[in-house]
Amino acid sequence: MGGCGLAVYDGTTFSNYATEVSLLDTEIWGMPIDNDGIVWVGSIAGVSKFNGTRFEPFIVPKAKVIDPQSILSENRIGDILIDTKGHVWFATDGYGITKFDGTSFEFYTKENGLPDNNIGDIFEDSQGNIWIGTFYGGVSKYDGTSFRNFTKEGIIEGIETYNFSEDANGNVWFSAEKFGVYRYDGTNFTKFTTEDGLTSNGVQSIYTDQKGQVWFCTWKGISMYDGKRITDVSEKEFWAR
Repeated sequence: MGGCGLAVYDGTTFSNYATEVSLLDTEIWGMPIDNDGIVWVGSIAGVSKFNGTRFEPFIVPKAKVIDPQSILSENRIGDILIDTKGHVWFATDGYGITKFDGTSFEFYTKENGLPDNNIGDIFEDSQGNIWIGTFYGGVSKYDGTSFRNFTKEGIIEGIETYNFSEDANGNVWFSAEKFGVYRYDGTNFTKFTTEDGLTSNGVQSIYTDQKGQVWFCTWKGISMYDGKRITDVSEKEFWAR
């Protein structure tokens, strides 16, 4: 897996950035923007901060983990979440989660609540809950005090979970690799698979549009949920064929 860095479009032209301008690595995994307009870039080699002019490295300390078993790189930051409080959450490759509150760092690992230290996705819902998808431990929800591990409890199938999204009704959606997608309404989970219209049970991204429709990018094309059922978009739109 490789990468070519970052491309920025200002409405007229593209500007390209790579390691020669202090970007740590050209393989990019996460890129949120904070309230000050700073772009946080998570890559396979760590984190860079971009202020619109230049990149500066940001050192993300790791939790003390015995035998971390990183999947790709011990310095990889697979996802970055900036929550509503301005705290920055870093998904690491084998070292759990590192959270930065602007002054100090806090660590979340298997020792204090996570089901797995290989983090795939971090998401904050409208209620302030932090959802965590992992590669080997499934999905968890953190309410600010304690973790609820739905996969370990046997409520969710599939240990590789990510791609969180929240629809207009406050439902949280996410994918479980090879098991389809789940919708959480605040109380119950509903699973959707190829039997319900998905083109594949392997879903790579989920997006909710302004109409409230939920889109799924799968290994076999694009599916869409209109509030009633899931359909293969290629059956309706020529551009999806």
